[in-house]
Amino acid sequence: MIMPASKTQFSQSIENILLALKKNSDLSDILPNLLQELAVRLQCQWVTYWKVNFISHELKPFMTWSSPGFEAQALARDTRDRRLSMSEGTAGLVWRTKRPIWTLDLSRDMCLPRSLDARNVGLNGGIWFPVKTDGKVNAVIELLGKEILPPSEELISDIRAFGIQLGTELKEKCSDK
Repeated sequence: MIMPASKTQFSQSIENILLALKKNSDLSDILPNLLQELAVRLQCQWVTYWKVNFISHELKPFMTWSSPGFEAQALARDTRDRRLSMSEGTAGLVWRTKRPIWTLDLSRDMCLPRSLDARNVGLNGGIWFPVKTDGKVNAVIELLGKEILPPSEELISDIRAFGIQLGTELKEKCSDK
């Protein structure tokens, strides 16, 4: 089992991610590293960045990341083809409530067929959190893992703060263009 990151390590990782984001001009340049860093720190093997499409009023997968050597073709296919409303899936619930969700039981707390795809490749837990600015959710980050850290108020608070910081940085990037 991987030892969980301490609060200091996790906070430092967040600061490093935000610093890298400030230096890069394009989200697609920094997003793979951002998703990987989050996954490693939170002991996850799969990450999806769900972006809100405000025209169609749905979440669409913008990017995924998986651990090197982690095979999840069915999950990748079902994620790529998936569109979620505010009333669909865990990511949709996070979009609607604007609050993180942390579960140690994907088969109970994630919608079909992706929950079966995740279970079939050994993923058991998940963390979803909003990326937001001015109270509006712009994206949802989904992290899935075989053996994720149990939720704690401290980590949930860090995740919530990171989602706001990330949203603020992304908003500033868009306004600079």
